Amino acid sequence: NSFCTCDRDHGGFDCSDELVSPNGHIRQSVFLIASNAAAILPAFWALRQKAFAEWILYTSSGISSALYHSCDVGTWCILSFRVLQFLDFWLSFMAVVGTFIYMATIKEASKRAMHTAVFILTAILAATGATRSANIGIVIAIGSFGLLIGWILEFSTARRFVCCSWRINLNVPHRWPNLAALFWNTLEMLNKRF
Repeated sequence: NSFCTCDRDHGGFDCSDELVSPNGHIRQSVFLIASNAAAILPAFWALRQKAFAEWILYTSSGISSALYHSCDVGTWCILSFRVLQFLDFWLSFMAVVGTFIYMATIKEASKRAMHTAVFILTAILAATGATRSANIGIVIAIGSFGLLIGWILEFSTARRFVCCSWRINLNVPHRWPNLAALFWNTLEMLNKRF
């Protein structure tokens, strides 16, 4: 049993099938690398919001992704392929989860703790199988969980006075205005923030 190992532009049993023309390969490479410029938009937004940690994260993610794709298409490798792949996926995972954590308006100490835990989890994901499709769901679940915890913490501290003031009251119609006001105030808060 023998087989051929083809270059990026050829395929087939004996590598005689041209998959991409040289000009097509150059166009694909340029568009793939240039597509990482999309990171400029969230980086600019973060800078305007003075969210400097997120600005660094989005900018680093865009740069590392461009470098990884440059190496992947055979143009130029500034570091080893494995290191560039790790950085690309890890920083992408962190950018997604960091956005979720940013949206949760909780104390900075809590955000730092969440970020530290996420650094470790996403580094493990990127190091043990960066290209697994299951990682997308895991990263979104981690971010959603962090956002949910943030909302629960915020909601519990902001509404503590309402919860503590409730007593066992058999007069149910008396409590409906409190529940309705709580519901509408919560919707209004979410609408203003997001």
